[in-house]
Amino acid sequence: MSGRARALPGGVRIGAIERRFDLLVNEHIGVVRRLGEVFTEPGTPNFFHYAAEASNTSAFSAQRNFFNTGGASVHRSVAIAKAVGEAVERYCAALYEREELPFCSAREAPFDCVEPAAFALHSAAQYRLPGFPWAPLEADTALRWTGATAFSSGRRVHVPAAFCWIPYFYDAAIGEAPIGQPISTGLACHADYHRAVLSGLCEVLERDAFTIFWQRGLAMPQIRIETLSDENYDRVHRFEVTGDRVILLNLTLDHGVPVVLSILESSQPARPAHVFAASCDPDPERAVAKALEELAHTRRYSQRVHRLLAPVAGDNDYEQVRNQMDHLNLAGDHANGQSIKFALDSRQRQSFDEIESLAQGGPAASVAKVVARVEETGHEVLVADLTSDDIAQCGLTVVRVLVPGYHPLFMGHHWRALGGARLWSVPEKLGLKALYSGADNPIPHPYP
Repeated sequence: MSGRARALPGGVRIGAIERRFDLLVNEHIGVVRRLGEVFTEPGTPNFFHYAAEASNTSAFSAQRNFFNTGGASVHRSVAIAKAVGEAVERYCAALYEREELPFCSAREAPFDCVEPAAFALHSAAQYRLPGFPWAPLEADTALRWTGATAFSSGRRVHVPAAFCWIPYFYDAAIGEAPIGQPISTGLACHADYHRAVLSGLCEVLERDAFTIFWQRGLAMPQIRIETLSDENYDRVHRFEVTGDRVILLNLTLDHGVPVVLSILESSQPARPAHVFAASCDPDPERAVAKALEELAHTRRYSQRVHRLLAPVAGDNDYEQVRNQMDHLNLAGDHANGQSIKFALDSRQRQSFDEIESLAQGGPAASVAKVVARVEETGHEVLVADLTSDDIAQCGLTVVRVLVPGYHPLFMGHHWRALGGARLWSVPEKLGLKALYSGADNPIPHPYP
C-alpha cells in the first residue's frame, strides 16, 4: 500500500471522503497513512477488499488508536469508504484526555448520570468467580464519566467513559473500577449526522440480537435465498460459485428493526468451516447487503486464522477463548460443527418480502423511526459526538451510540455478559424456541 498522498481510482465517488481524500489519506498529514486494495486468492469470493492504516494518535494524545481497518463490498467505492471511515472512527475515539474526565460515583456526581443498573453487564455469579477481571457497576462505584445526549429529549446525561472512548485504560492509581470490557459497538462515521447515528444505533441492535440469539440458542427463520433481489442474490452467488453455502437468518427481535445474520458454511478442510456476520438496517434490502459484504470481509480474516493457528481447545470451559482470533478459530474448526448445528437447523422459512421495512424518506426520518421502536422496548438511545475539529473540517461526523440495557458483545468466553434482562426476557416475550433456558450456550460465540 502506498503511503503518499494519492488520488482515488478513476470513476470512484465516495462523498465527503472523496472531497477531502488528499487530507484524509496522506502519509505525512493524513488521518489515514496508507490505503490499498487487498487482492484475494484465486477461488475466493469476488469482492473488493481495502485495508487502511491510520496515523498514530499517541503523537498528540495519551492513547494509541486502533490503526488497522478494512472493508469489503461489491463496489470498490464502498469498500474504500468502509476502510477509511473505520479509520476515522478509531482516530476520533482515541482523542481524549483521561485525567480531564470527571471521576466520581453516580451517587456523588454533580451531574446527571445514566442509572448504573441500566447497563446489561455480568451476573452476580460471574463477579464472584476467582480472578474475574470486571467489577460491578453500582451507584457507589467510582469511575470516570463522559457526556452524551438523549436523542429524543436532548437531555444531557453522563455515561461511563469506558463505554464511549476506545482504547480505554482504567485508572487503577486513583481506584477507578474496571466495570467492563471497552468495545467499539456503536461507533460510526458519516458525512451526515443522522446517518452516523443510524449506523451506530443499528450496530447496537445487531450485537444485541446476535448475542441473545447465540447465548440462548434461538431457532430463527431462514430467509429463502431465491426470494432475494437480483442485487443481493448476486452477492450470495459470489460465495456459492466457490463451492460454499450461504445461510441467511432473520434475527429481528422485539423492536422490529430488521437484523439479518449471514453464515458461510464450507466442507473444504482448507477453508474455515463456518463464518458469521450480521447487519441491521431499517431497510431489509440494505440489511441483507451489508450482512453479506461483512461476511466477505470476515471470511478473509477467518481464512488467515484458520490457516495459521492451531485449533482452540475446549479445556476448562473454553478458557483459552479470549480474543477475536480465538472466537473465529473455534467457529472455523471443522471438528466443531455440532456446536453450530442449532443455528443451521431451523425449519422455519420465510420470503424476503415478509420482512417489514421501516425505511423512511430520509436519514433523519429513518433514525427517528428506529429510535422510537427502541424506546417502545423500554430503553433510551444516547449519542456522544466524538468528532474532532480536524475531522469536522473534513465534513465528517463521528458518534458513539449507546442503548443502556441492550445486550453487549464481549470477547472472551468467560467474560460474556450474563447480566441484564433482555438475554432472559426477550425470547420468552416473543415466544421463541430457545435451546438454553436455565443457562446460556456453553459454546463461545463465533463473532470477531
